[in-house]
Amino acid sequence: MKEKAQNKGGRPKIKEEDKRRHRVTLSLTDKELKTASGCAHLTGKKLTEWIRITALDAPLKIVPAVNKKVWHNLARLGGNLNQLMFGINSGEIKGFDPEIVNELIQEIKRTKSLFYGE
Repeated sequence: MKEKAQNKGGRPKIKEEDKRRHRVTLSLTDKELKTASGCAHLTGKKLTEWIRITALDAPLKIVPAVNKKVWHNLARLGGNLNQLMFGINSGEIKGFDPEIVNELIQEIKRTKSLFYGE
């Protein structure tokens, strides 16, 4: 009869390529740490694991170079519309329908998301 191999106990061996040898120092404000810790807790992960997953598994949002000029123009237009909306809401600017301005802002956001392929 073949004897079963004895389990030595302890931590399982990690493959060489899976060993984490590098450390990165990260500075956070109290608020950032509280937010990150809360997110980690909600997902059932340790803080370091949550940060690693969030940083490395999240899709990168890169705007292609050909779209950068259009992107900057959209950002400028969005900023101008936000200023207009502020003027309307504060009563300094009259005669504009805030709903139309808000729809324009939402359309700019949708258009910007197309640059990311979302």
